[in-house]
Amino acid sequence: MTSFIGKSRYFHVVFLICVWGSLAIYTSSATAEDLQNSRNHIGVEFGLFFADVDTKLRKSSSTLGIGTLIDFEDDLGFDKDETIAQFKIYKRFSERHLIAFTYLKSSREGVTVSDKPIIIDDTIFPPGTRLESKFDIQVYKLNYGYSFYQSPKVDLGVIGGIYVLDSDVQIVSPIDNEESDDALGFPSIGLGLTYVINESFNFSATGEIFKISEGDAEADVAEFNIAVDYKLTDRYRLGLRYCYVSLEGEDTKDNDELDMSYDGPMIFVTALF
Repeated sequence: MTSFIGKSRYFHVVFLICVWGSLAIYTSSATAEDLQNSRNHIGVEFGLFFADVDTKLRKSSSTLGIGTLIDFEDDLGFDKDETIAQFKIYKRFSERHLIAFTYLKSSREGVTVSDKPIIIDDTIFPPGTRLESKFDIQVYKLNYGYSFYQSPKVDLGVIGGIYVLDSDVQIVSPIDNEESDDALGFPSIGLGLTYVINESFNFSATGEIFKISEGDAEADVAEFNIAVDYKLTDRYRLGLRYCYVSLEGEDTKDNDELDMSYDGPMIFVTALF
């Protein structure tokens, strides 16, 4: 699974964001109005996430036993890079409160000829089998944020909410077809920081963790974002964000496993109303 920041090939993006923010801080002329003006609005954001993707799946069965741990990029011919669109809408009210909804969808395909036997659920794909695969995910996030510390330039808050992941895997071959459709829901908690550098630049960072455990199944999700955005006009802002998302899920009784990680830069535009 892709390591966070230090070992990422997108470390230079994080470095660029920090340098960009540092230069803006150096030339800062922020006033008390800058953050205050950003605390009462509706925001609509559209972003393009240029992600480095790593995906692994194991589906076992009672008849064939423990399934193969399938690496989608190495075993099924999926690209390691993907461009993902993300939509977000949020409302700030009473200065300290925020509600946000985020949606993204990823649809990936791969074609390969297997070089080893692959066992998934009740199906065995022998070596030399042509495999056409598809993996779709949809992510829904509903968050509530409360700012427990505010100053003329700083906003620090706690974030809580629900994270829902809907996934669909299809593998088609001349021998047999296999499909798996799962939906997972997680409670979330984290922290968010906004720092108004000056009248043009904002720096922000968020970190959230999600965990669920039920019987023999458990899953952990971590998400981290660091961003700098620039005021184009009173209504529109343009930003650069580094995103890291990791999911690790396992059912020890059924011997099922799903591991995913996405990391990379995101360019986004925000409209304020």
